[in-house]
Amino acid sequence: MKITHTPGPWHRNVSSISAKTPNKTTVIVCRCTPEPGLPERNANAKLIAAAPDLLAACKAFVNRTTLPAHEAMEMAKAAIAKAEDGANIQLE
Repeated sequence: MKITHTPGPWHRNVSSISAKTPNKTTVIVCRCTPEPGLPERNANAKLIAAAPDLLAACKAFVNRTTLPAHEAMEMAKAAIAKAEDGANIQLE
């Protein structure tokens, strides 16, 4: 039996990551309460919220028959920016 994740996009708010189901119900994907002195929790929440976008971008690169390379690159850049809260993309 194949188990799938909650479809994206996922959105980060103060204490959780949420998503809308196909019938427009909001579901909590995970809870992530910020805590003073632990800034990595906020960074982790950003990365978790970007997970569906990052997965889609990776799949687009692996299977370039669905998108041209430049479109897959733009998906990847947008997913990275979401994970890093809009930071400039520096490809290494």
